[in-house]
Amino acid sequence: MMKKILVFAVLLLSGCVSATDLTKYPHYDVIEPTEKAKLYIPNENARVSKPVQKVMRQYFLTASSKQAADFIVKGETFQPEMDGIGAFFLSGLTFWILPTWSTHENSIPFSLTDVSEGKTISLSNVRVKEREYYGWLLLPLVFASDTYFMVSDAYYFALASAIEEAASLIYNPNSRLYKQEKKWSAPNTPVRERTVEKPRKQKPAPAKDETSAITTKPPAKEPSPEEMDMLW
Repeated sequence: MMKKILVFAVLLLSGCVSATDLTKYPHYDVIEPTEKAKLYIPNENARVSKPVQKVMRQYFLTASSKQAADFIVKGETFQPEMDGIGAFFLSGLTFWILPTWSTHENSIPFSLTDVSEGKTISLSNVRVKEREYYGWLLLPLVFASDTYFMVSDAYYFALASAIEEAASLIYNPNSRLYKQEKKWSAPNTPVRERTVEKPRKQKPAPAKDETSAITTKPPAKEPSPEEMDMLW
């Protein structure tokens, strides 16, 4: 509570910005693991954030490095867009008396890597939606649980959602994580050559018995006495 009051005082003096996270983070059904896999998160700040630590305790063991991990979940960090700059200056021109606000969205891609197989699969993009408020009249919003000042936790909540999706794939043996799909990325995997089946050699036909092919001529008939007299 004391921290909220200090933030409120800073905002009151500067007339600066507070923001509300409007994102509806997706959740996934996860099979209860009998043995937890070791997961590595490359982003050090994300590893110690409360949303990430909460989901990690449920489904994974924390790996200290890529080499010690079974899986890796990685997401691209994003910078808040400046599409609300007009509303910011409009409130500033009235010395922060006129309350204004703006809404912006970001799409954060995440990936899951199976370290043992050296394969990477794309997870669902998490669309983050935030609304920024300007002006003193809106300062009481800083006391809301989903409102923050300057530093956004939206990326950490998005990463926690991606880790939950990763768990739903890792602990389900029928998931697309264990199937060969176009989303796999394995550049160092050698391509197996397709074996060509050789034609079978036909056995030569047995040679015919030449003796059986020769026809035996009937024995010559001896001439009768009458035929002998005629010869004479």
